[in-house]
This record gives sequence, structure tokens and C-alpha cells, in this order.
Amino acid sequence: MERSDARDAASTDADRADATAGAVSAAAPEAPQPQPLPRRTAESTRSPVALSAPEIVPERDNALPILHCDLYAGTKRYPGLHTVHAARFAFEHHGFENNPWDNAVQFKRRLLDRDAAFDERSGIAADYHFHMDSPEDIGQVRMELERPSCYRISVNGIPVEAAAGTSRLDRHMGAVDITRTLRQGRNTIRLEGRPFSIRMELEPLYLFGQFTVAPHAEGGWRLAANQPLGLGAWRDQGYPFYSDAVRYRHTFTLPDNASRVFMSAPSWHGSVISVTVDGEQAGLLGLERGDELELTSLVRPGAVHTLDCRLSGTFRNLLGPHFDASKPRNTAWPGAWKRSPLEGPPPAEDYDLLSYGLLAPIEIWKIPR
Repeated sequence: MERSDARDAASTDADRADATAGAVSAAAPEAPQPQPLPRRTAESTRSPVALSAPEIVPERDNALPILHCDLYAGTKRYPGLHTVHAARFAFEHHGFENNPWDNAVQFKRRLLDRDAAFDERSGIAADYHFHMDSPEDIGQVRMELERPSCYRISVNGIPVEAAAGTSRLDRHMGAVDITRTLRQGRNTIRLEGRPFSIRMELEPLYLFGQFTVAPHAEGGWRLAANQPLGLGAWRDQGYPFYSDAVRYRHTFTLPDNASRVFMSAPSWHGSVISVTVDGEQAGLLGLERGDELELTSLVRPGAVHTLDCRLSGTFRNLLGPHFDASKPRNTAWPGAWKRSPLEGPPPAEDYDLLSYGLLAPIEIWKIPR
């Protein structure tokens, strides 16, 4: 009984304490919490700086890959084959199950030694066709091809020579100026190799020069007179296969009341933009670095500055794949090229080409003092 009474008394005291605390809490209003001050963002305080019209200069020649050819093997002619399929047919004609460079593993010199079995009755010829407008409007044209030493090469029946190691694309490729051999309309580049060699893996040919690339009515593309680039996608301005860099150069005068200065590229497509101010490196855009740079340390109020934005493309549009219906992005594998249509060339709109280029104007912003 005594222990029970003690517990009841303790419980009563605790209840009274809770009630008292509740009364005090109800009587005392809650202290107001401090509120953060409204922040003035850079967007609310910065204003644009006027830029000159851009000077837009491609760093290298424009390019056109020739992806299709007429293959001659023995008495057979295979017209308009994509080179992926032409190479396979050429190897099959000479006793291979497939293109050995694509589907075989060489033990020592097992594949290379098969060249000893081919005599002068073996071999292939491949005619690559392309069209062009007046050569007088186009200027110099250079051709680059894989392993030129394997073939006798002619353009419109005129022999030409290309030495290996003279191409910037690959050390096994060669380059040759074919300007003097060209004519308005249809042109044909012939590769003829006898006897056959396992090194004769037919690949696309590449034309480089000061021209634009326009759709052709019979499918594929044609060479046309060169035109200056503007803002927008390169592919829509006659540079659909261009893989190098384009410089977008502006001048601007910084106002006297500028405290901080930023530049931005609101819309572009490529691998990276390298930015310089008066020749001094300002930084990179892209590569997960965002699309804005601060230029404050490189500029001074009242001075005229030169802003140079070098936008780099990639080899994707030049090398492909061009016809994979799944339109792969940021990845590629051999099967993507094998999905090319057997014959062609298809219409220009069927090529899968990315929209590299500066799609909206460069902007300069200042934050006033």
C-alpha cells in the first residue's frame, strides 16, 4: 500500500508540472524566425555589351566523303555499293568468307601470306562517282584515300599518284591534288588493283577543298561554289561533313562602368569552344564546364577587345555511321556501319548528320559598379 501511494503522489506531481509547462508555453508567443534578405541575382543586375557582327572563318577545307562505288570483280559488276558491302564482296570473290579485317583474327602472318595465292588474273576495280558545278567556281580539290600504293588511280581517265603518309587523317592514307582532272557534271575516280591483295579493303574516298556541298538530284551530294558561313548549323550551310573547327570572332568596347564581365554561348553544338580575349586564353565551354565564362581579369573599361570563340566539331559527320536507323549518339560500333543500305547513294536527307555549329549569337554581359 505505501509503495502504491508513493507512485500515485509522484504521478500527480508530474501531471501538475506538465500542465504548468503547457500553460507557460501557450501564454508565451513563439519568437519570430529571421527571414533571409532577398538576393539580387546576376541576371537582375547585368546588362548586355554590344558586339560587332561576327567574322566566321572555317579553319580547314570543307569535306565530302564518297561512300559508294561500282565494284568490278572478275566478270561481275556490282553498281552503287556502299563501300562496307563492296569490300565484303571483293573479299568473298577472292575466296574469303568475309572481310578478314572485320571478322578474323590473324595468327602470325596467316592472312598476309594469302597474297602469294593471287596472280594477275585476280584483282578488282572500283569506280567512285561524284558531281560538281563549274570547276571555275570551286578552285582546288584534294582527294585522300586508303593505301594508295595498292592501286592504279585515275580521275576521268587521267592517271594520278598519291603517296602514302601524305594525308592528315591516317598515316596509311595518301593525298593528291585532282583539280586539273575535274569537269562540270559527273566525275569518276577509278581504283584498279591487280593482282588482288588482302590490303585492298575498299573504303570511302574523301574530297577536300574550298567548296560547299549541296544535295544532288540523283541522290547523294555535289560540289558547288564556296559560300561564307553564318550562324546556324554547318550542315545547313553547305558544310554537312565538316569535322574541324570554326572561329567566330567579334570586337567589343567595354563601358567605363563595368565591374564584372561575362560571356556566354546560349546555343551551340560541338565538342568544345575555346575562348580567347586579345589572344589570351579565357577558358573552355563544354566538357561539363557550362556555357558561361567570366572575362573580368582579361578586359578593361573603355578598351576595344577582340573575342575569339573557336568551336570544334568531331569526326562523326565525316566518318559516320551515316545510315543506322537507330541514330546512335555518343557511341558507335562496327555494326552501325554495316546497317548502311546495300546500294546508293540515297537522297541527301537520308544521311544522319549532327547539327554542329553556333546556333545562337555569342553574348557579353557586364555587371555595373
